[in-house]
Amino acid sequence: MSHTIDPTPLINNPAREAVDPMRGYSYQILRSVEAWLGLGDGEILVLEGAEDLDQIGSGRAVTEQVKNTAGTGTLTLRSANALSAIGHFWTHKLRNPGVELHFRYLTTSGVGQERGEGLTLSVPGIDAWEAIRRAPTAAASLEYAGRIKVHLATCDMLPQSLRDFLAATSVEAFITDLVRPFEWITGQPDISELQGRIEAKLIELGDRKRISAAASAAALAPLYLAAWSNATDHDRSPLRRGDFLRVFEDAGTTKVPGDVLVGLIKQATGHSSGQASVTQGDLVVTRAPRAPKRRLARPELEAAIATAVAAGAAQIHGSTGTGKTMLAAAAVAEIGSVGWIDLRELPPAAALSRLTASVAQVEIRKTKMMIVIDDFDPGDDSRSFLPVLQQLSESLAAYKGGLLVTSAHRLPPRLTRAIGVEEPSIFATPLFDDTEIARYFIAGGCPPGDAENWSKIVHASTSGHPQLVDARLSALQQQNWPAPEITEWIAPTAEMVDVRAEARRMVAALPQEQREMLYRASLVMGRISRKRLIAVGQIAPKIAEPGITIDRLTGPWLEVTDTSDLRASPLLSGVGVATLGLRWSEHMHAAIAWAWLADPALSSGDVAVLLMHAALSKQMGPLVHLLPGLLDAAPEVWQEIGDTAGIFSMFGVDDGYDTPFSTAIDRAVFRILQLRIAAAGRRSEVPGIIRRGLKEADERADGDVAADFFDFQFLWQVMRLGVVTGDIKAAVDIGVRLRRAAERVKAGIALLDADPIIPDIFSNRRRSSP
Repeated sequence: MSHTIDPTPLINNPAREAVDPMRGYSYQILRSVEAWLGLGDGEILVLEGAEDLDQIGSGRAVTEQVKNTAGTGTLTLRSANALSAIGHFWTHKLRNPGVELHFRYLTTSGVGQERGEGLTLSVPGIDAWEAIRRAPTAAASLEYAGRIKVHLATCDMLPQSLRDFLAATSVEAFITDLVRPFEWITGQPDISELQGRIEAKLIELGDRKRISAAASAAALAPLYLAAWSNATDHDRSPLRRGDFLRVFEDAGTTKVPGDVLVGLIKQATGHSSGQASVTQGDLVVTRAPRAPKRRLARPELEAAIATAVAAGAAQIHGSTGTGKTMLAAAAVAEIGSVGWIDLRELPPAAALSRLTASVAQVEIRKTKMMIVIDDFDPGDDSRSFLPVLQQLSESLAAYKGGLLVTSAHRLPPRLTRAIGVEEPSIFATPLFDDTEIARYFIAGGCPPGDAENWSKIVHASTSGHPQLVDARLSALQQQNWPAPEITEWIAPTAEMVDVRAEARRMVAALPQEQREMLYRASLVMGRISRKRLIAVGQIAPKIAEPGITIDRLTGPWLEVTDTSDLRASPLLSGVGVATLGLRWSEHMHAAIAWAWLADPALSSGDVAVLLMHAALSKQMGPLVHLLPGLLDAAPEVWQEIGDTAGIFSMFGVDDGYDTPFSTAIDRAVFRILQLRIAAAGRRSEVPGIIRRGLKEADERADGDVAADFFDFQFLWQVMRLGVVTGDIKAAVDIGVRLRRAAERVKAGIALLDADPIIPDIFSNRRRSSP
């Protein structure tokens, strides 16, 4: 049997390590990026020129020496580095007559006081130098300058020509020629703080250019690489602001692979795209969700609910995480045929569509069955739900079936009357008392002698909230049921009584990898397959064993749905962004959207999920890859997409309101999907979408074949859907635009390694009308 031995580093000679020089070079390149960011129009930046970096404009140059020397001592006018810098400045002046030359000495070191004879000042020499620069004619400045001039004239490290100048010149000339153009910038931030400062500046720039915070900050890596490559190239050219903006904006641009573009072109011409297809969503009426691994049964309450449902209709209401779903599942577990309608997090239009479809399924079966409508939220105006609920109730009653509704609040009277729910059939989900908690903990392995104490402690900190109690049980199980300590008896604060605040406190106490998984899961919209959630766990930085971590969290924090998918507890809502911030959230939403593609089986509901993650990350990348197959989807699929993603048909349509997307391709792809969504369900929004789409296309820069093609695809969809047929002038305008867009794509298509059929779409042969 073989054993794997972890490799260990070789024993080295620490004296030969280049850690400090590499740290210095890295700091210098970061500072170069910051200077590059600040270049003005017409200026150039030369790396490794006269000094580490030279910023040169018309008739004026600033040369800068960068030192990451924190921890190696302070800087004084006796320091070798300081004297060397002064000497270099003098040499540069002699080599570049007629140039207004300035010198910056930038260091992470602080300022020190000179010691010994030769330079006696009441303040450190570096501080005195900067005081002279601020007030060159002040009496104190003239006195400081005189003493510094005399000191420097005796320093052998300085060039002889400079010492001769110092010995012969006046104090005023010394100030003018040497002190005022030379700036000491000390106590600069360390490398991590400098990186953060640059990222903040990049985000501010990105905000003006409508590039997301995550993409803007991520641009630092390619900018750093570009600066490093330039500095190490003997034949390098000066860097300009245009070079910076090209790298920066490229980092914030969605890339469209050639195969995806070709697939889109095939789709537009009626050929099969060969891309992943999108199918209709799951059945509207499904099985009840699976029971969790552990649960505190409440036989009397469950029996009462079952009796009420058998009599016709009942309702369970309670706040987030109180166990409504599992209570409903337990109540109907012994009833024959049960159907489940999950409405959690569905917008009203999608919920109404699902309920309408459920009526048809019930009537097709024509048998006795019990229906559970789970997580029903009628919103502020419940009138739109009255007809369908009444029809569903009547269809069930015709075969002696029953209806059970769970919701966060009591249903409005008009709805309870519509489905026949009487007051005795309305049940509130009760919180756990300490006796129930003790019983639950004993069943979970807690020693009976400790169960009473733990039950009182947990009841005090959770107020008996079922999901928080279950999460606490899970944590105590992992700790092998430690004995209660006196500190656990401290009375809970008002914050702890709030269930969400208590949930966040409990998440913070979990092991690091479990915390990270929950932070990520808290961003997921709706349900997610285990395969996809594992892919989310593999987003960098990777969770070592995401499958095992998910298993440990399933139950207290991750709920199992009727399809074995997982869903984060509502108590986790917002915990990730509240803990790790908006920049992390944007980056993670983008990564989650890509992770969603780990499972190629996509339903219409997945499109709404991906669109939401795309909007929150301000990037359309994954949907670009799905677009060929998505546009091939059947009309009934688009009808479901219109129901579940209808809210997106209103994004950025009215004047003064923009989409979340910053790049031309992202906006163009979004407009294509937005048009199709509106055409499937909200046709009144279509004219506004077309107007904004055309306006954005007109404002777009020329020369990008991908952006040109998406313009073409948008116009093609407008013609194909027939949404402007009643307006001859508009139809002609769209046709002319379509032809021009086709010619632009034809001009750029040679850049792609395309299938031979692609050019056919631009031929003059007659085409069938869309």
